[in-house]
Amino acid sequence: MITLQTFIRGGTISLKSIIKMVKYLIPSIFLIRLLVNLGAMDAIASFMAPVMGLFGMPGEAALALLMGQVGLAAGLGAAVGMGLTAKQLTVLAVFYSFCHSLVIETGVLGGTGCKPWFVAIVRVTTAVIMSMVTNLIL
Repeated sequence: MITLQTFIRGGTISLKSIIKMVKYLIPSIFLIRLLVNLGAMDAIASFMAPVMGLFGMPGEAALALLMGQVGLAAGLGAAVGMGLTAKQLTVLAVFYSFCHSLVIETGVLGGTGCKPWFVAIVRVTTAVIMSMVTNLIL
């Protein structure tokens, strides 16, 4: 049975999670808009367009992929400001499902006794292959 106490406890936990994500989302969206307004996004897009084309995404999406390796919320915040299509967001989601927060998680894995560089290579390779396959299927 759901009581008022359960509802309040769940709401409090949810609110804390939202606040934690907003700390990444707002600065990420701000950074993307700043890069667009300064014209730097055009340079990034043209440089990364050939690689990102393999995923069916514009060159700008490279920034969202990169920021997603620092934190998933940062990558999502960057993607929100780019106006990606549903297909492009799906490909990005597939990439993130295999490879996100790589910087933090690789550091954590180092303390477990496994080879973090090997796990990182497997995650990136799997993300690249599955994202390319998803792009072809959709």
